[in-house]
Amino acid sequence: MFNKFAISTLLVISMLLVGCATNTSSTITDERPGVAIDGAKGGDKLYIDDVLMGDAKDFNGSPTVLFVESGRHEVTVISKTGAILVSESIYVTKGQIRKLSIGNR
Repeated sequence: MFNKFAISTLLVISMLLVGCATNTSSTITDERPGVAIDGAKGGDKLYIDDVLMGDAKDFNGSPTVLFVESGRHEVTVISKTGAILVSESIYVTKGQIRKLSIGNR
C-alpha cells in the first residue's frame, strides 16, 4: 500500500512540475566593437595591443570579426615572413566594426 501511495504521489508531483515549466527564448545581441581584416592570407598573424589574436584571415568580417572593448587599440598584421602588413592605431565604439585592408602583395 505504501509503495502505491508513494508512487502515486511522485507521479502527481511530477505532472504538476511539468505543467509549471515554460518555454522561453532570448536573443543575445553583442554590441562590442569589432575588428575585421580584409585581404589577409594564410599565415598572416593579427595582433591587438601587442597580443597575438590568431590568423588574420580568420577575422575577415565574413562572418567572423574579432570583438574588442571600446577604446583605442593598436592593430598590427604581420606576414609569415615577418613583414608588417598593417600597423594602425584605431578607436572603436559600441557596435562599430572597423575593417582594415591589406593591399596587394
